Parts: sequence; structure tokens; C-alpha cells
Amino acid sequence: MNESDIKSAIVTFDVSEVSKNIDSVLRCFYEMDDGLDMGDKFYKEASKALLERVLKNEEIHLLATEADFLKEQIPNIVKAIEYYNDIRAY
Repeated sequence: MNESDIKSAIVTFDVSEVSKNIDSVLRCFYEMDDGLDMGDKFYKEASKALLERVLKNEEIHLLATEADFLKEQIPNIVKAIEYYNDIRAY
């Protein structure tokens, strides 16, 4: 797949590290830029929802740019990233 075609990613987390670093993980989720400009309250609630999903499932689906941001910000917590362009691709 051409790198420019990659739009999405499955991000797998080290749940034990997430549990130890909840504030850092929440801050990173809050700071991810999805380009939607939905407002402070939305991002706080979305960050909490992402954290709950990670703690329950170890992984979440994100935009590729968001996955790259997390890998840069919390590399010790992100275990793996699988990029894909189509939901049927994985």
C-alpha cells in the first residue's frame, strides 16, 4: 500500500503502562488533533471514552496521524500500530 493511501490505524497499548500513566495518556488523547475543532468539552469526554476503550480492549482505531502522534508522545505505552486504508483491510 502506498504510504499516502494510509488513512487509519489500529493502535495496541500496553494496558499495564496505561494504568500507571492515566494522566499522561488522557493528556495525549486530549491533544490529538483530528481537525474537527469540536471544542474543549467534547475533547475531554472523547479522551475519557478512548481511555476506557483502551483499558477494556487494549486497542483502538484512530486516524493514522493520531496514531503517529501517540507513538511519538508515549512510545513506551504504544505496543504496536497496524495501518490500513479500508475497514475491510484487516
